[in-house]
Amino acid sequence: MKFYEYRNTRAELISFVRQVGFHLDTLLPKDDLASNRSISLWSDFPALQSSSQVLFELNPLGCLIKSLTHTLSPFFSPALIVAVCHKPKLTTA
Repeated sequence: MKFYEYRNTRAELISFVRQVGFHLDTLLPKDDLASNRSISLWSDFPALQSSSQVLFELNPLGCLIKSLTHTLSPFFSPALIVAVCHKPKLTTA
């Protein structure tokens, strides 16, 4: 078996960042693929895959779902989420 990916919720990511002592500045969804492509929708919902055999290309229903869900929240199906954080400065007593 090969490693494929980690999948975590936003709450889990925030918890991981805080557990290791970082302060979370912001979370940013990242999905820089064309509007007709989606890594997450393509991977999770084979019925949304285009018949063209182009990697991550969605069929018309998949494109509609990507557009609608992205309008509601860009965190619905991004390729990844970037956590921007910083380590607090040590204070001397």
